[in-house]
Amino acid sequence: MKKFLCTAIMVFGFIMITSCGRNGGVDYDASQTVSYSTERIDVGAIKNSGVGVYSGKVISDSNTALEYAKLILRNTLKEDVDKYKTVNITYDSEQRIWNVNFGIDNEILGGGKNILLSEDNGEVLLIFENE
Repeated sequence: MKKFLCTAIMVFGFIMITSCGRNGGVDYDASQTVSYSTERIDVGAIKNSGVGVYSGKVISDSNTALEYAKLILRNTLKEDVDKYKTVNITYDSEQRIWNVNFGIDNEILGGGKNILLSEDNGEVLLIFENE
């Protein structure tokens, strides 16, 4: 009976330890209140209301483009940003698009990633690998 009780306590303790700090799979700071839900969001209605809608450029400079692209690389693609030794950022002023190119090495062709971002709304337009 003692062995069963000890095992049950250990399993319960393990579950509690591994589940701490999670809220719907979202990491959060203890000083913040974070909630997670799924529901339909009517973007058109919010946008058309004009109330409190931000109208500036979301990615207004190369530093913002780089930091945004790093988040995508790390969190979405699950890649180590540090494995890329070069970063080239190109801005297309006609289309208002940032291309953040992560390269393995200047001497090596291929293996890198390009992340195209909309300056206006921050949309990820395309992610592709170098050839």
